[in-house]
Amino acid sequence: MFKKIYTYICSKSQDWARREDGVAATEAALVFPLLLVLLLGTFDMGRGILSNQKTIRASQVTADLVTRARTISPAGITEAVDAGRLALSPFPTGSFGMEVVSIGFDEDSVP
Repeated sequence: MFKKIYTYICSKSQDWARREDGVAATEAALVFPLLLVLLLGTFDMGRGILSNQKTIRASQVTADLVTRARTISPAGITEAVDAGRLALSPFPTGSFGMEVVSIGFDEDSVP
């Protein structure tokens, strides 16, 4: 009795090892996660590059608007910062700001 069970198990194991109908599914299960990581990585890298380009463009727009005139009012600075925020859309603009790097003073010490 034990010999029949052993022979049956051995023959089924050998038949199972020779079959090739599950090979494609196994290969797909092994390759799919890698392809998914590559796809999502490419998407994320593209979004990072787009974010970088938008940041550069926003700083250029703001600097261009600030430096057009010899002097600028606080309202002009606010408008320039708002234009920079618009150049950054659709990315979040909560932390977008501008720093004044140089200030000129007239003879009355007025900036």
